[in-house]
Amino acid sequence: MDGTLQGNSSPRIKIEIYGVWGRQNPPVLFEAIVDTGFTGGISIPVTQALPLGLTLFSTATFTLADNSKENTFLCFGTARLENEERIMIFSLTKGNDILVGTEFLSTFNAKIELDYKTKTFLIQPRKPEEKPKADKEADKG
Repeated sequence: MDGTLQGNSSPRIKIEIYGVWGRQNPPVLFEAIVDTGFTGGISIPVTQALPLGLTLFSTATFTLADNSKENTFLCFGTARLENEERIMIFSLTKGNDILVGTEFLSTFNAKIELDYKTKTFLIQPRKPEEKPKADKEADKG
């Protein structure tokens, strides 16, 4: 999937999100910022999360980049990146942006390529059993 790079900003991707208990609500397409400084799965504003049918399961306190603390609700939901779907942990925030963090990238076994010179960005999810090319070549030797 091609993402966008605007100026020197963080890369943005399009993901579909819906609840974990089937699709009572249809998937909703969102643009999300890829934030490798965020170790969680998906951070989404409360106002955008409520209509999705996410399932509340806990609360947590996060330390933000400015060292402030934020209390948040944690929910289960489903994210779809290209044709791959995964159940994810969502943190509901007061902010305005949807962020995908390193847990999201890890869950999708994602490969990322950023090129700020050409302003191109590629994120490629892999099936859980699919090995990266470097791992396949190491198995041959």
